[in-house]
Amino acid sequence: MPSEGLCLRMSVPPPPPSPPQPAAPGLRTGTLTTADISFFVVPAAAPLTVMAGVAPIAIMLGGIGAPAGYLLAGLTLTVFAVGFTTMSRHVVHGGGFYAYITRGLGRPAGMGAALQAMLYARFAAEPEGETPAAREPVAL
Repeated sequence: MPSEGLCLRMSVPPPPPSPPQPAAPGLRTGTLTTADISFFVVPAAAPLTVMAGVAPIAIMLGGIGAPAGYLLAGLTLTVFAVGFTTMSRHVVHGGGFYAYITRGLGRPAGMGAALQAMLYARFAAEPEGETPAAREPVAL
């Protein structure tokens, strides 16, 4: 017969661990550092520097039409910025402009834009559009 001071306790096993939840679609949060953002912002300021540096020459050579050119460029960039930020709500994965163009215009247009960007990046790095093969002497 057990004494009154002795208690019998049953141990209850802990509940089984819950299954892992699938990751939410989209980009991971908290992955951009200050250096990463700086590498985005500094190159983005380069066109502004060029516009400000060329303004005196543009006004000198273009006369009254130069401010209209700046206004047209500013309106074009504004329309682009509005469209880009609106699409950013709908394109939640990486892929650059390919992802945006594919989402808005379809896969063929996205592939065409990606090919155009690759060709531009390839030939813009070469002086006068030359390729290394074009500079090689041809043996006759």
